[in-house]
Amino acid sequence: MQDDIQSEELGRRRDVDLGHPGMNPMDSFDPDMPCRVRDGLNDQIIEWSPQWASMYREHASKWDEGVISWDGLLLDGWAPIVPSHPCGH
Repeated sequence: MQDDIQSEELGRRRDVDLGHPGMNPMDSFDPDMPCRVRDGLNDQIIEWSPQWASMYREHASKWDEGVISWDGLLLDGWAPIVPSHPCGH
């Protein structure tokens, strides 16, 4: 059932784009670096922890062009974490 829901959602997404605009493609993702990743299934941004790198390497699989299935998520882009200025500017 979960696979059917994910397939339907991905089918809708495929008509629009592969990957998420403004984010880097998953083929350049480094799981050892802190960053933000986008879960296209739930349309949410997740702060990536390098502590998950070994689990990612072991269990991640290509779901579709530009999309990685991992831990119930469909990751379709990543972005570096930009440090904020200490003054808040």
